[in-house]
Amino acid sequence: SPIRSLALGQVEIRGRAQPEAELLTSPFGGLPCVFYSYTVEAHTGSDKNTRWETIASGTSEQPFYVRDVTGQVLIVPLGATLLLRGDQISITNSLRDLPPATLDGLRHLGIATSSWMGSKPLRCREAVILPGESIYVLGTALEHHGMNQHITNECRLYIGDSSNHAFIISDRSEKEI
Repeated sequence: SPIRSLALGQVEIRGRAQPEAELLTSPFGGLPCVFYSYTVEAHTGSDKNTRWETIASGTSEQPFYVRDVTGQVLIVPLGATLLLRGDQISITNSLRDLPPATLDGLRHLGIATSSWMGSKPLRCREAVILPGESIYVLGTALEHHGMNQHITNECRLYIGDSSNHAFIISDRSEKEI
């Protein structure tokens, strides 16, 4: 749907991501972005029973805009299913070293990089939506009565999570999904 003609209920839009306020910084890569998600996994077990176990994960919560030629609409990403390609992965090497930016991100998130036995083997993933990146959103258009007057969306709607419909944010096309 063109953003200018959104109606309440389930909608699909495609446009360019724009920050609502200031840009965010991705936790491990330090990239300026409008949205990020991350996962931290620790290598556990021994011998044949080793596996990667998720020890932390999260997403940014700051809303962002999607703009097309007809206007822009606010996206509130809480509860969205994310289908983002281009995961950036940092993994400990044989010396168990992580890149300095990744270590800073782990410290900022309060995630320990060592245990009583020494350094933990960790795998850190992040996916980001960059400003100006083309994205697809399938979600529910909802009324936002307090929305600013300068927004080019006469309906004063935002797209967010609804228990009645799917909520997907992706950097892939509808056909790819």
